[in-house]
Amino acid sequence: DTFNFSIPIEIQYPNDDDGALEQFKDFRSSICGARNTNAQVKDEDLDNQMGLYEPLKERLGNDNYNWRSGEEEKGNISRRDVIAIADLPLHFLQTKSLLPAQANSDPQIPLFNRISIYSQKAACSAFYSAIMESYSDKNAETGKYVMNNSLILSALDMVKDIMCFYDKLYIEFPALYNSNKGSFGSIKKGVKQIKSKPKFKTTSALCDYDYADGFIIPLLTGVVNLMKYNSSTGRLEWIINPNQIDLSELDLSMYVGSIKESAYNPQDVGKKSSLYAAVDMIFGFYLF
Repeated sequence: DTFNFSIPIEIQYPNDDDGALEQFKDFRSSICGARNTNAQVKDEDLDNQMGLYEPLKERLGNDNYNWRSGEEEKGNISRRDVIAIADLPLHFLQTKSLLPAQANSDPQIPLFNRISIYSQKAACSAFYSAIMESYSDKNAETGKYVMNNSLILSALDMVKDIMCFYDKLYIEFPALYNSNKGSFGSIKKGVKQIKSKPKFKTTSALCDYDYADGFIIPLLTGVVNLMKYNSSTGRLEWIINPNQIDLSELDLSMYVGSIKESAYNPQDVGKKSSLYAAVDMIFGFYLF
């Protein structure tokens, strides 16, 4: 009825010398990397420790966000969801060939696909981390990264706006769906007729439904069509802030039709590559 064995552990901790604790905190990321062999620390935790999330924290604050494993609280916002949102303006930079020659050759920046925002959160984290590492200045002693690239920082300035747009879209989409000859409440997969809060809590408004965001992620990614590069300032800007858009002015008839063609399955909708191309047309027509 008992397990008579011991498990060896190793605890890395500073001594009592003056400044030892502060120095330990600076070198903690290097220690984690060196010891991260068997029971591995999650990549996002290493990224957080190395300072890759600091630009997001500066723009969003630490309240209501789970930046580290083990600190998850019910109702808090997942770091993976935030990182996925941050990838949209970074993806715009990549597709428009606006990323400068890589400051560092390692890691190589992977080619990003917007479908990953719905289906591959690990790929979203890898893309974000590769860009942040490549264009940040690294402290050789502490191993921490500091982002000073104004173009990339301007892309991250858009993250809060996109989070607000996600919440706006989540709340309004059921009515938009119904106005395009649909019946949102009749969808059986991934839709519950109960009020719910939007994911990023940028508004106190509630949605009349609790539903899978696979129905709206393709539409959300259309915000890349509202971005532009200002060559005079060297920064990324909005052509029009998505939160200023009257969503009823978007022609969603094709989008709603595609949901019906996908048998109302949010997983199929979120992964449907042709739908992402259709969304680009929707926003293109809107701008025109």
